[in-house]
Amino acid sequence: MAFTNHNCFYVDKDITPYYEDGSLWDRIAGTNGYDAFEGIFPGCYFDMSRTVTAPSIGGGTQSGGKTLLVLGCNTDMNDHNVGKTMFNHISVCAWSQFGSSMMNTTADASTGYWNSLLNQQIIGLPTTTGDIAGTINQQLYAEFGNHLKTVSNFFSENFNNSVNNRKNVNSGNAEMGAMTGWTQRECQAILMNEIEVVGSIVWNSSGYDIGNPAMQYPALMYNREEFRRLHFTYWLRDNVGKKRFSNIGLAEVAHSDANTILSVRPRFILA
Repeated sequence: MAFTNHNCFYVDKDITPYYEDGSLWDRIAGTNGYDAFEGIFPGCYFDMSRTVTAPSIGGGTQSGGKTLLVLGCNTDMNDHNVGKTMFNHISVCAWSQFGSSMMNTTADASTGYWNSLLNQQIIGLPTTTGDIAGTINQQLYAEFGNHLKTVSNFFSENFNNSVNNRKNVNSGNAEMGAMTGWTQRECQAILMNEIEVVGSIVWNSSGYDIGNPAMQYPALMYNREEFRRLHFTYWLRDNVGKKRFSNIGLAEVAHSDANTILSVRPRFILA
């Protein structure tokens, strides 16, 4: 099964009972008498057993969240060049936020997303160890165990300070510098990018910021209010130049210095 017809509907429904009785995993897989994704659609949501909170080293508030939004069903099927996602899954994100953080401690975006403080130490690298006081990935692993899937994705790297970026070309702004390469990494929770949220590139510095995704998540396509959930301004992972990364705010896609404190709203795959 590839892109499922469940993605053609937006259903605002609390499916926490599926998670609490354990049937969520059978409903995703289509096992033990359930059809694949039975009762699960983009727009559904459920509560974890505990709140997930960004570690304090990012300088932000530590008021986290425990509710997850279903972004789509099988949206990453066949999407990865190495270790393809060949199993039924749901893509989810924080319904509001997992606290807030800087992307980096200085206004420096030349690290790219992968080597940023937010990715390396706040969200954290893939893990098989749960820790309710650890990185976001460690907290998620404590909650979901091996239902939290590790997949591969492309992330931009090799910042070149002397080339035009997309912001410069589109707006006439004289800011220089863009990502000029990418590398494939294993990941669990990661920030969303511009295409995943709004369906288009906007401010990212080059095509290397895009990575694997080639589609907008269905939940964000059918309900634009999900862009700005509870009016938090949250980070995206697109590099905008030597100082800035993209974000989603009240004015849709914007960009901020890397040492700005914004909400952390990562997405990840469960199966």
